[in-house]
Amino acid sequence: MGAAPSRLDYLLAAVIAASVSTAPIFVLLSGVPGPAAATWRLAISTAILAAYGAASGSLSRPGARDLALMALAGALLAAHFDAWMTSLYLIPAGVSTAIVDSYPAVLVVVGRLAMGERYGPAKVAGAALAVAAAALLSVDPGPRHLEGAALALAGMASMAGYVSLGRLLRRRVNLATYATTVYSVAALVSLLVSLASGCPLYGYPPTSWAYLVALAVVPMIGGHTVMNYLLGRRDLLASATPVVAEPAGASVLAALVLGQRLGAFEAALVGLAVAGVAAAVAAQ
Repeated sequence: MGAAPSRLDYLLAAVIAASVSTAPIFVLLSGVPGPAAATWRLAISTAILAAYGAASGSLSRPGARDLALMALAGALLAAHFDAWMTSLYLIPAGVSTAIVDSYPAVLVVVGRLAMGERYGPAKVAGAALAVAAAALLSVDPGPRHLEGAALALAGMASMAGYVSLGRLLRRRVNLATYATTVYSVAALVSLLVSLASGCPLYGYPPTSWAYLVALAVVPMIGGHTVMNYLLGRRDLLASATPVVAEPAGASVLAALVLGQRLGAFEAALVGLAVAGVAAAVAAQ
C-alpha cells in the first residue's frame, strides 16, 4: 500500500479528468486526420516542455537502458494516438473513449503479473466489467463501426503499455526529461505514419491550427503530462484513475458541441465501462 493521497493528488486528478475530456472534441473540430493530428499535438507539446526544461535546467541525460525504454514508450504513445484519433472519425466520441479508456482494467493484470501488486476480488470484478462493456461497445454490424472499435482497442492496448512503462521510468527519470524524450519520439513515429499513410501535414485553415494548439496544451500538457507527474508520486492504478471521467465528459461535450448523441444501450454500456474501471482502481 502506498501513502494516502494528498489534496494535491486530488486536485491534479481533477485537472487530468477535465483536460483529457476535451481531446476528442479538439480532434474532431480540427478536421485533421488522426496521425497528422497526433504529430502536431506531440510536436507542439514537446516544444513547450523542451523550452521549460531548458529554462529551468531540469533536463538530464538518462542512461542507455532508460533511453531505450523511453523510445519504446514513445512508440506506444504514438500508436495510441494514431489509432484512437482515427477511430474518432468512425464511431461516436463517447464510444471510442469508453473503449480506449478501459485500459486501467488491463493495468490490474500488468500490476499483478509484472509489478507484484496484489488486488482483491472487487478490483478483479471491476476490471472484468470494464472489459466486458468495452467488448460489447465494439460489437456492431456496421463495417465502419467494427473498424473504429478495432482501432480504439488497439489504442487501449498501446496506452496500457505506455502507462506501465511510465510508472517504471518515472521512479528514476524526472518529469521534464521523461516527457520531452517520450513525446519527441512519439512525434517522430506519428510523422512517419502520416507520411506513409498519405495524411497531409499542412494546408489546414487557421481554425484547425488553433484546435491543434489547444490539443497540445489542454489534454496533452494538462492531461498526459500531469498524469506522468502522478506516476512519479502514486501507484499505477491511482495514476490512471482520472481517465475514468473521460468517456462521460467526452460524451457530454460531443453532444453539446458536435450533436453526437448515444443511444440508450450505448449510453448504458459507457456507464458500465466507467463504473467498472472506477471499481477496479478504487477498491482495496
